[in-house]
Amino acid sequence: MKAAFIEFGTGLLTDERRNTPKYFFNVIHSMDGSKDNPPVGYHRWHGVIRAYTLVNGISDGQWLTVDRCMALAWAIQSELKPLGITNNGENPNKKNIDPSKLQELESKYLGMTFDQLDDAFDHAPYPTSK
Repeated sequence: MKAAFIEFGTGLLTDERRNTPKYFFNVIHSMDGSKDNPPVGYHRWHGVIRAYTLVNGISDGQWLTVDRCMALAWAIQSELKPLGITNNGENPNKKNIDPSKLQELESKYLGMTFDQLDDAFDHAPYPTSK
C-alpha cells in the first residue's frame, strides 16, 4: 500500500482510459491540483477518514495506516508538484523523488498518530517543513 501511495504522490500512476477529451488527455493519476492550484483532496480524504474513525472509536489499525500513507503522498506531491497533463500519454514532468528525501518524509509521516496527522493537515495547502 505504501508503494502505491508513493507512486500516486509522484504522479507515476497512469490509466489509458483517462486519455479522452473529458480528462484533457490526463492519463496521470494524481490528486486534484495543478502547477498553480495546490491539491486539496488530501485534506478532504483526511477529514473523511477522521470522521469515520472518531465515530467508530478507532485509534489505530488499517485506517491509521491509510491516513499516514495519504499524508506521505501529500508531502511527495507537494514536493514534486507533478503536472501530468499531456497530449500523447507521456508525463513530461515525470520524476522520482530523491531517495534521501523520501526517507525523510517516510520517517516524518509513517509514525504519526491521528492527532499528529490532524495537526499536519491543519496546514494548507502544503505541509510544513518541520
